[in-house]
Amino acid sequence: MGCVSSPSGIRAEFTTSGVLRRLDVGDRSLLMYPADELEAGPANLYLRIRGDAGAESLALTGPGSGSTVSWTSDGPIINGTWRDLEYTVTFRLADAVTAWYWHVSVKSLRSGPTEIDVVYAQDLALAPYRDLRACEYYVSQYLDLTPVETSAAGTALAVRQNMPGPTVPWAIVGCLTEGVGWGTDALQLVGRAHHAGAQPIRLSALDLPSTRFQHEHTLALLQARSMQVAGGETVNTGFFGTYQPDHPAATSTADRAVVDEALAQPEALPEAPVAANRDTAEDVSPVAKVSPASLFTSSPALACTPLNDDQLVELAGEGRQHAEWDGETLLSFFADDGSHVVTSAKQAAVLRTHGHVMRTGTALVPDEGSLTTTAWMAGTFHSQVTEGHVSLNRMLSTRRSYLGLRAAQGLRVFVESPDAASGWTLLDEPSAWAVGLDSCRWWYSHDGGLIEVASTAHAQSHELGLSIRVLSGAAVGFMICAHVALGGDDGQDPEPPLLEHDDHGVTVRPVVGSEIATRFPDGSFRFSWTPGTIDQECRDEVLFLDGQSRDLPWVTMRTTATTYVRLALTSDLIPTADLAKQVLVGVGDTSETTAGLDLDSTAQSQFWDGISGSVRLRPPADSPLATEVSRLDSILPWFAHDALVHYLSPRGLEQSTGGAWGTRDACQGPVGLLIALGQTAALRDLILRVYRAQNARGDWPQAFDFYPREFRGGQGDSHGDVVFWPVLALGEYLAVTGDVSLFAERIPFVDDDGATAGEPMLEHVRRALAKIVASAVPGSPLPAYGHGDWNDSLQPADPKLAARLASTWTATLQVQALRTLAGSLRTVSSRLDGQDAAEAIEYADQSERIAAETAEAMHTLLMRDGVLAGYGLFGDDGSIEHLVHPSDERTGLKYGLLQIIHAISGDLLSPSEAREHLDVIDAHLLGPDGARLFDRPARYHGGPMEVFQRAEASTFFGREIGIMYTHAHLRYAEALARHGDAERLLEALALVNPIGVTERVPNARPRQSTCYYSSSDATFADRYEAAEHYGDVMAGTMPLEGGWRVYSSGPGIFLRLVVECLLGVRRRGDVLEIDPVLAPALDGLQATVPVDGIPLDLTFHVGDRGVGPVSLVLNGIVLQSSPLSNPYRAAGVAIDMAQVRSGMNVTGRNHLEIQVS
Repeated sequence: MGCVSSPSGIRAEFTTSGVLRRLDVGDRSLLMYPADELEAGPANLYLRIRGDAGAESLALTGPGSGSTVSWTSDGPIINGTWRDLEYTVTFRLADAVTAWYWHVSVKSLRSGPTEIDVVYAQDLALAPYRDLRACEYYVSQYLDLTPVETSAAGTALAVRQNMPGPTVPWAIVGCLTEGVGWGTDALQLVGRAHHAGAQPIRLSALDLPSTRFQHEHTLALLQARSMQVAGGETVNTGFFGTYQPDHPAATSTADRAVVDEALAQPEALPEAPVAANRDTAEDVSPVAKVSPASLFTSSPALACTPLNDDQLVELAGEGRQHAEWDGETLLSFFADDGSHVVTSAKQAAVLRTHGHVMRTGTALVPDEGSLTTTAWMAGTFHSQVTEGHVSLNRMLSTRRSYLGLRAAQGLRVFVESPDAASGWTLLDEPSAWAVGLDSCRWWYSHDGGLIEVASTAHAQSHELGLSIRVLSGAAVGFMICAHVALGGDDGQDPEPPLLEHDDHGVTVRPVVGSEIATRFPDGSFRFSWTPGTIDQECRDEVLFLDGQSRDLPWVTMRTTATTYVRLALTSDLIPTADLAKQVLVGVGDTSETTAGLDLDSTAQSQFWDGISGSVRLRPPADSPLATEVSRLDSILPWFAHDALVHYLSPRGLEQSTGGAWGTRDACQGPVGLLIALGQTAALRDLILRVYRAQNARGDWPQAFDFYPREFRGGQGDSHGDVVFWPVLALGEYLAVTGDVSLFAERIPFVDDDGATAGEPMLEHVRRALAKIVASAVPGSPLPAYGHGDWNDSLQPADPKLAARLASTWTATLQVQALRTLAGSLRTVSSRLDGQDAAEAIEYADQSERIAAETAEAMHTLLMRDGVLAGYGLFGDDGSIEHLVHPSDERTGLKYGLLQIIHAISGDLLSPSEAREHLDVIDAHLLGPDGARLFDRPARYHGGPMEVFQRAEASTFFGREIGIMYTHAHLRYAEALARHGDAERLLEALALVNPIGVTERVPNARPRQSTCYYSSSDATFADRYEAAEHYGDVMAGTMPLEGGWRVYSSGPGIFLRLVVECLLGVRRRGDVLEIDPVLAPALDGLQATVPVDGIPLDLTFHVGDRGVGPVSLVLNGIVLQSSPLSNPYRAAGVAIDMAQVRSGMNVTGRNHLEIQVS
């Protein structure tokens, strides 16, 4: 490795093959994806030969490029010959300004003229290194790339980091001759179906697209004007970049001056090439070395062929449900065993490649012994393997791009291949992939036979499995390669792990002094196998063709020719004594059980069967809605899986780092999941963990670590709505269970020094209520906006607005949370003793009073001309400016969703007001993919923020910024249920289901069918196009992609909506509420839900209205009921649980028939 720095403060670090590993100025990383010795990152220089049929290209730096590299004090000198073109590349840093330069010299050894050009790719980040390693996608979403036309350098490309902060980092890259083509994202270079090691397909086109595409893989691309080079002639070109630490204004033509300044530096001038082999040259290393090739750069991916129908039947079984086709090409289907089978054609059609998060264990509370892994269809069999905390306690590295920009991550497998130059081929994209809740299988059909790889994460033991089987063909050798990530930077640092070998496996220990060794001095993990399975295990030396180690953190395990191999991965990071102290709660537990009390093996093996079978739907066969209900039933186990991952292993496929609970998230998704599954013991544990995180001043932090080991103390800030979610969760828990034992618990707060002494739950309630009162807008009961509300993108750009701004949605939440808490406290107070009973009544009275005052203020202060505003901005003179309202002249937004739907769900509108507001949604907010946050996108001005922060800073039109956020749409479905719109409720739930999405929403693009998507993202190239053509979204003509996957409170909310709103089965203390909202076409619907831990089979006889039960028969016994209340429609009924229990069968199934009006 080489490293150079300049007096201007820029530092460049290179691998031995001359590719940039790091490029930093102070604490800012200018590079997004650091390279290593095995393979280059996206940053590179490409020499191209242009012809009538397109262009051929060569990456000039990186392992396997064929270049030789020598070094001077300025940086690398890279030489080579390709297609009779002799090239030299040099790198320099400017002394006077923070700029860098690549000089490229090409001499033709051909007899005739050749047209060539050079393309420069630079993945700029302009963010602290730690931030970009947390999530490169998120960093990319705030990078504005704007072309700047200059007289001196042609087209240059400016990059502005818009992420809100004290400064605005900015850079511009350009060509030292003339830039004529450009691009902004790696998708424009590699395309959607990029394979590991493949040449970027877009380099074969003569010209870069020269269009802006702001997506999630920011990559500045520049194309130098082509040159005709004659035989024997030498031509020069090159590129530069320059950085500014603070650029408050948006990029403009005024930035041409920065280009002129960069070109005026002496380092911008081409120099006579230094001979790489000139021993006497000053500051030049005496030996020029060829860039060492690695298996990842020299081994092709195994060429696979599609599986025919007979093969698919043999491998997956005959049954196929919800088959997805593209013409006559089969894309995917669900097999009889519940697994989902994906063909290579489907993988090639999706933007976000198929992946799956798996976890071990049977506990329904956090378990530090649980292993979590992410598998990817594109040949990553395990990655980001963790024990306990799913971000900090990492053992194997993360696949960091769904475009396959890097191959050497996670656990990969090579197959011995005498036809390949390196002797190996890489198992990458398979012929087909089958994913189950706790397993994945890859099928590789190739000329020599059929190989199956399986990864498992069984619930019954904290062990990850990997098996490789040759199903047909000759025995072959395999090389299993695991990228170790014990060092703290996801395996990026050269830090060879300590290996201890024996006949049964290899134990991997962190280097003494590393971050993980500090956390767990005796920690380790282990690969185990049957003796004789592995012929050779070592570190990274076998990954390089020269057999020399580069001290990279890899473990490699090689077999002799075989037809079967199986490995197990186990972890001993967490001390066994610590695991033994855990108090775990499993499925169906009604009380806490110690970690030592294991479930029996049968229960363990049926963990996922039990989870997936808890809530099921069986449609009436002759119903026009049968297919939609069947799809809904098929997605329920997968959403339950995602909800458990979000709760117990909080991370996703795109948001790979996490490990903590967002306070509002934990109080929605996990609470909804556990209520839907009837798991009240686990819900009790969750409530206690949330209240242990409460600040001593009464509110909660935005997020907190739920493992005691990670507790650090200090009172964290949060958005203005966060205080209400734990209050609501407590009220809901008490409403469901009536558990007065919770008030006997002594629960600490968190102060500036750490955990306090334990206090009663009612003291926690008192402080929360005091904080709510103190945080109101002066002179009003309305909650002050503070740092923001649920919509994180709408934080005020001017902090002075925070104290004078009230969110109508937060006001509705305040009413809902306080009314729920008040009702629960009043209910349980009769079973509390003395002072506790008096305090419960006092706090119930206080909560009801605040809620009533807030509801009245919402109507009088935040409703104007019959329409609820999104926000009220209170002036010093007593005036109120209504934002996100037809009268709004400040934000450009006229209508908002959240305040409407929560007001309806909370019974805060009259029936006529509710109908009028639903009409507003229909007219302005309802798109083909669901309910949208606003009637149009927030304004974008190149990054400077005027009213809101992230909404005006993000360059990527997706997630909340794309304003179709699935979580909010689910709350819209909840409002429909409350209002009694039965047919639209089912439609709204169906829009969240990825199964059949392209049939349901014709402009939706194909996507993975087994995971929750947090948003539906219109495929606009940038924010400007979105603003100009947003009407195309509402008209259904703009293609739609699925957003980030898995990590969201949405799946848990979804399950609760199905159980409590669609089916209408709600346990509330001593009563069972029945309140279904079903379309008449669902007459005859059957379902199963848990009640008191017992599966209850339901049959619905649905009349014309679809709401309002008129009779209930349990196992042939007519149940007596009392009516509930609902201002909008015929209400549900309540049944005394004593009556239900007396009618339940002791053995066999229990059946409840429900007649709905």
